[in-house]
Amino acid sequence: MDEGVLEDMKTAASEFFKLPLEDKMRYPFDPLAIEGYGRPYPVTEDQTVDWSDSLMFRLFPVRGRKLELWPGKPAELRYVQTIIFK
Repeated sequence: MDEGVLEDMKTAASEFFKLPLEDKMRYPFDPLAIEGYGRPYPVTEDQTVDWSDSLMFRLFPVRGRKLELWPGKPAELRYVQTIIFK
C-alpha cells in the first residue's frame, strides 16, 4: 500500500478528533457493532476500561461495512477509505 495513502488516512482521522464534540457525536459508538465514535463499554465487570475516545470501523468483509457510520467530516476520511479498500 502506498505510504502516502496511509499518511492521508492518519491526517484525516486526526482532523476528525479536532472537530467539536457535537459533530463527533453524530457517529455514536454502537456497542453491538463495535463501530463508531466514543468509548467502548466494558464487556465484563472486571475489565479495565480505557477512557480514551475511539473511532472504530469494520472494514472486512466488505459486506459488513456500515458506511453510514463513517463521518462525513472531514471529507478526506471517506475518500481515503475508498482508495484503500476499493
